[in-house]
Amino acid sequence: MNHGCYYRAVAVDYDGTLTLTPSPSIEVLEALRATRATGVKTVLVTGRILAELRADFPGLEAEFDGIVAENGAVIWTAASGERALTGPIGLDLEETLWLAGVPCSRGTVILATESRYDRLVHRAISAARGEYQLAYNRGALMILPAGISKGAGLFEVLGELGISHHSVVAVGDAENDHSLVEFCELGVAVANAVPSLQIHADIVLHEPDGQGVIELLQGPLLRGDIRVRPKRWQVDVGVGPGGVPVLVPGSQTNVLIVGGSGSGKSYLAGLLVERLSAKGYCTCVLDPEGDHVTLGNLRGVIVVGGVSGMPTPERVAELLTHRFGSVVVDMSRLSAREKEQKAEAYLNALQTLRRETGLPHWIVIDEAPQLLGTVAGTDACGPASQGFCLVTHQPGALPRGILDEMDLVLAVPGGEHILADVPGVLAGRSVEPGTEPLRRGEALLLENGHSVRFAVAPRHRPHVRHWHKYLSARLPPSANFFFRTSRGPTGAVAGNVAEFHHELERAPGEVIAHHLGSGDFSRWLELTLQDRALARTVRQIESALREGSLPSLETAREQLVGVVEDRYGRS
Repeated sequence: MNHGCYYRAVAVDYDGTLTLTPSPSIEVLEALRATRATGVKTVLVTGRILAELRADFPGLEAEFDGIVAENGAVIWTAASGERALTGPIGLDLEETLWLAGVPCSRGTVILATESRYDRLVHRAISAARGEYQLAYNRGALMILPAGISKGAGLFEVLGELGISHHSVVAVGDAENDHSLVEFCELGVAVANAVPSLQIHADIVLHEPDGQGVIELLQGPLLRGDIRVRPKRWQVDVGVGPGGVPVLVPGSQTNVLIVGGSGSGKSYLAGLLVERLSAKGYCTCVLDPEGDHVTLGNLRGVIVVGGVSGMPTPERVAELLTHRFGSVVVDMSRLSAREKEQKAEAYLNALQTLRRETGLPHWIVIDEAPQLLGTVAGTDACGPASQGFCLVTHQPGALPRGILDEMDLVLAVPGGEHILADVPGVLAGRSVEPGTEPLRRGEALLLENGHSVRFAVAPRHRPHVRHWHKYLSARLPPSANFFFRTSRGPTGAVAGNVAEFHHELERAPGEVIAHHLGSGDFSRWLELTLQDRALARTVRQIESALREGSLPSLETAREQLVGVVEDRYGRS
């Protein structure tokens, strides 16, 4: 197993890429076999009709873990055999083409001809009024059902192999390879590729066709000696000077988020997870305070732990590999010692999973010094550990070896002062003396001696700081909400959000009127729970009642109960 390589599969085109002759050279085949011996899968992705390819290349299936043929319309794996992803092109169109003088080869799905006939093909398709698409491959032309491409076919094969497209490098040479190189984490063009593909690719090899493939397979990229972070997979975390987006690489990067208590560290970490999930990256969040459970509302993200009990490390690994989804592990119900112990078990399992499958692409650790207290000597650094996001207000409490592996720092308010207290540790990623203090909603990106001040982007899902703590765990007596009327206390007390919600539903109208009129609810939410977003919404209800723009006190109560439920769920 190649532990140093980020990629878990190589997807390679056939004609013009793997070979210029009917079958690959022995040197190319030996390079493919050596790559597979390291644990990296190989997938052939071709526009060829499979039966014709087998005739030119006997023993084809023995050399690959999967095959995508007919430009994505037909796939093969050893486990599932051969299958078409859609029905064949109709015989009526084929007949029309033959009558027009266009010779065709019929595959399981597609019709193949030569590109010099493209005008006649366009005319026949227009007359047929069907939904077809054309794919060019230098001198070849393929007629495909709508929605079929090399990228779409590869998606199906990778699903069967248990590999995410973010763990794949693809290499091609022709027009029909655009979807292939764009779909995968890294797109590569051989030196003889058409100009449009060379412009589109992340890397252009020095050598052509089969020699280029050997260059890739035996080169520093698959050895894990170099990292390439494609621009198209970067994630937007905010807006910098001049409205320029501030971007964080989507892969092979370690990020440190630093700031004071309540400064927006967890908000920014959650934003990063949102944006990574939107691009299909698999993320595991170790969440000691329940700050990230609202991420469970995102497609492909599941929350485990909390009131449901802690899952085993094996269960977390299973969830991560199922459809390559993301998992938030809510550890808020554990003691400090239990959190450390669980974190060690989870991290060991996650690193093993990474070595075997490449998943998860990212591991996010909030309150990192607390959770990493017992795992400083484990495999938390090095090539297999790219894709960590550590969140803390105490970077100096992290082991020096881990800090050395951080590629960039995101500082939120207070972080600029905290970084000044760890001089030399984060060389090239520290704040310049005299930097103006960050304001709420701002952050600094620090990398390679450069810094960018930016406005943090809005979250798609609300972030509620210490969600579980405020929902059901007991707050200290001084932080409780004491319900009262203008005459004095009623005796009802809320020691958490669940009790607050319950009292809002049942308290007499004069109690609700008193607190809404005095602005007590919004004040408690902002100052005690530090939930400024909810406080703003409640303040609007308070103002509307005072101004007489609400039809009744009960309408105000209903709105109040509703916004608390939207934020925290029903108690």
